[in-house]
Amino acid sequence: MNVLVLEIARKGSPYFPNDVALARNLFGDLIEKTEAGRILALRADSETEMPLGIKELAEELGIKSKCLQIDRLDPSSWTGDENPDELWSDHLKNKILGSEISPDDRICLMMNAGSNWSALQLYSLFEIIGGSLWVTQSPGDGVPSTATELSRKIPEGSMGEDAFAVLAKLGINNRDWHTASDMQGHYGGTPKPKGVDITLGSIPDFVEDMESPDGKEYRLTTSGRYHAMLALASKDSAAKVKKGPRGLVIFVRSVKESESVVEYLEEHNTDFNSYAFVVGRITGADEDRTKEISLELHEQVRQRTSIGDRVVSSPEDVCFSIPQTGGILESSVEVMEILHNLRMGDRGTEWSLETSGILGLLRPALYQYSHLSGMPRLFITRETKGPGVHENIMEGPMHWLGTPDKTQIEGIKKILKDSGASKFVATAFLLNDSDPNLTMMISKSKDEDRNPFYDFNIERFGTGHPLRFSDLPKLNSQYTSLKNKLIKAESHKAVGLKRTVEGSRFEDSFVLTPSGIIAGALLVNMGK
Repeated sequence: MNVLVLEIARKGSPYFPNDVALARNLFGDLIEKTEAGRILALRADSETEMPLGIKELAEELGIKSKCLQIDRLDPSSWTGDENPDELWSDHLKNKILGSEISPDDRICLMMNAGSNWSALQLYSLFEIIGGSLWVTQSPGDGVPSTATELSRKIPEGSMGEDAFAVLAKLGINNRDWHTASDMQGHYGGTPKPKGVDITLGSIPDFVEDMESPDGKEYRLTTSGRYHAMLALASKDSAAKVKKGPRGLVIFVRSVKESESVVEYLEEHNTDFNSYAFVVGRITGADEDRTKEISLELHEQVRQRTSIGDRVVSSPEDVCFSIPQTGGILESSVEVMEILHNLRMGDRGTEWSLETSGILGLLRPALYQYSHLSGMPRLFITRETKGPGVHENIMEGPMHWLGTPDKTQIEGIKKILKDSGASKFVATAFLLNDSDPNLTMMISKSKDEDRNPFYDFNIERFGTGHPLRFSDLPKLNSQYTSLKNKLIKAESHKAVGLKRTVEGSRFEDSFVLTPSGIIAGALLVNMGK
């Protein structure tokens, strides 16, 4: 089933769907294009009731709907015990359990609504179980919103992906048309000239060709440029840096907004070696104003802060404007090219992406680009209202929230596909949920001749359930089976092992990692 997931505006907002006409204007085209069989409406305004407009629209269309209250970031309530690198898993876990989404569902995400923090978690879910990414645009004045899909479509096979990436690489700050000879020598999998036409001919929606005195030439279409940039992000491994200087890319919309971020970075003496700003907003015809904002921002940062000499972005090269409606593919390509040029300009720097200031319309492009390129994503916590960074007694690093990287996401996918690991992780998830203070082990009980971990699984999952362990009457057989499953789970980074020594014996206890928590939440939903 296609599940349309969208975060709705706060009650009282002009975009809050309190009647069916407004809901149809906001989401009608999106529902039709996604072929949604169920709507999951997320609310971060402490309300649990489904907005009347969505409820009536779903009934009118004959599809199911559910409303879910989701967690909000509230740094003022933090005690200091929170792990900023793992907070994402707690929030995403609650979304999964509350929504009852399972690996069998196909989620369709409306990305230009709600906070970047929430959108990042949902995007991670998209990478784990698959689905599609969407944005909606409307010029206003009651005109219905138009939905555009921005999920990547990269040709299967190394030759197609390489050829696609080469066209994107050649097209950055260069002419549009390229011969098969132009495309040689960039990546190992690029097809030879004779094979280029066959390879590119298989994707006519993305590539067009023409005859010239130098032979056939090729050019990416508008949609082709979008997907080719994502292929380039995946293929350009030369930009990936494991160790060395660190850089941070910060998206801002105005000087006023940027000042609070810069002041925060200054106050907490962050350890990045380089900084780059990307300045842009949704505008009409006043692109020059965006350039003025970028020039003013860069000047203030260099003059007023200690990080000024570490800013490497050129203000003229990092500004963009998104049209009020339409042109989202072109704008997404423009911003990905800015980001790509920043990374390629200093290949010795490991660049991270600060996500809190990214415009909603650009989330699909930038989230996918950073994921495919292996570019870490960070989120700076902010006040619920206003642009300022929340201040409290905790040190700055507590406000720097991590998000799942490509390795973690791939690990979760492996857990879901591994029958033995999935059974083990699901059991551990439910056991930990029943008693978070319990030390989880696979050995038999000291007081009884039984294996509590094995027995817990058998009790929770009935005969024939895909997560049930095999029926093994002997304790030794149970232990051997559990040990093998534990090894698999540990190899996928689903659990962390802790060895304790008791006399001449040792025991291995384990805890679920953030990856294990997310996999476990998805797995237990399969049985609902």
